[in-house]
Amino acid sequence: KMEAALAQVNREIDAGDHRGMVRSLKLPILKLTNVDGAGAWTYLAQFKELKAKLKALKAPTALTQEQLQDLVNMANFEMRLLSKEDLIIKIQARWRGLIARRNFVRRLAFFKVNEQTFIKIQRKWKACLQRRQYLARLGFLRAHEAQAVAIQARYKGYLQRKAYKGLKQFW
Repeated sequence: KMEAALAQVNREIDAGDHRGMVRSLKLPILKLTNVDGAGAWTYLAQFKELKAKLKALKAPTALTQEQLQDLVNMANFEMRLLSKEDLIIKIQARWRGLIARRNFVRRLAFFKVNEQTFIKIQRKWKACLQRRQYLARLGFLRAHEAQAVAIQARYKGYLQRKAYKGLKQFW
């Protein structure tokens, strides 16, 4: 009877019949414990994976009672772990948040302690940039000094001629 029940389970696994497989796994003759109908697809995937490995090794692919029980236990463990996945994610998120807050407080304390140093560095850097800009403008003006003087002379000459024409009218 045991061999017939095992053969029936193996046939249902090969056929991919998850409902029939669970019914067969629950047969009292097999003496399998903790078989849960909710894990049918997980059981089926585990059983098919083991059968594929056995086939690759050219070993008999008919699963034994011990193999079935081991895979049922592993699948149940996986399902319990997955059912607690949300809780695990929340715990991880809170832990990461705690670490992030601690790092932020440390960084903030560091900045508060060294604030004056940072201000000095910024002041010196801004002064350096201003000096560069000033020197660039000064270099430009020195390079074009002759043109600037020529423009100024022409403008002053224009103003003088205009003033002279205004005086000419009164004579």
